[in-house]
Amino acid sequence: MEITAPQRALAACNRADFETSGETCGLILAAIKKTRNKTRRIPIIAVMGLIPPLNGLRLFEAAARCGSFKLAAQELKLTPGAVSHGISSLEQWLDVELFDRKRDLVLTPAGLVYLSYIGEAMLMIAKGTNELLAITKGTTEEPATDQNAQDSSAPPSD
Repeated sequence: MEITAPQRALAACNRADFETSGETCGLILAAIKKTRNKTRRIPIIAVMGLIPPLNGLRLFEAAARCGSFKLAAQELKLTPGAVSHGISSLEQWLDVELFDRKRDLVLTPAGLVYLSYIGEAMLMIAKGTNELLAITKGTTEEPATDQNAQDSSAPPSD
C-alpha cells in the first residue's frame, strides 16, 4: 500500500509539536477526508503508524507474563496451540522472533524490549477501562489497580 503525500504530512504532524502545527495538521486531515470519495475513514497508518493485530499482542503479553503458552492459554480460556499460533502470526507480522523456543519459553532480547511497551499499553487500556466503567456506573470509588488488588489480598496486620 502506497502512502500518499497528505498521509506522510499527517504522520509528520503526529511526530511534531501539535501546539505549533495544529492548524496545519487540521488542514491536512481535512484534505485527506475530502480525497477519500466521501469516506470519512483515515487509515490507521497515517494517524498512528503501524499497529500489529491486537489479539496477537494480548497473547504475547500473557505468554510472556505467565512464562508458558499453556498457562497463558488457561488464563485466556484458549488452547495452547491457539496461543502458539497467534504468537507465531505476530512474530511473522513483525518479522521478529519474540521467544526463544529451543528450551523453556524465554523472551529474546527483542521480545523483552517489546514486552515493556506492550505491558505498559495493556496497563493503560485496563486503567482506562476501569475509569470508564466507574464513571458510567456513577461510582466514586477508586478503580481497581494491580497495587490495590495486591494490598487487598494481603492478610490484615494486627
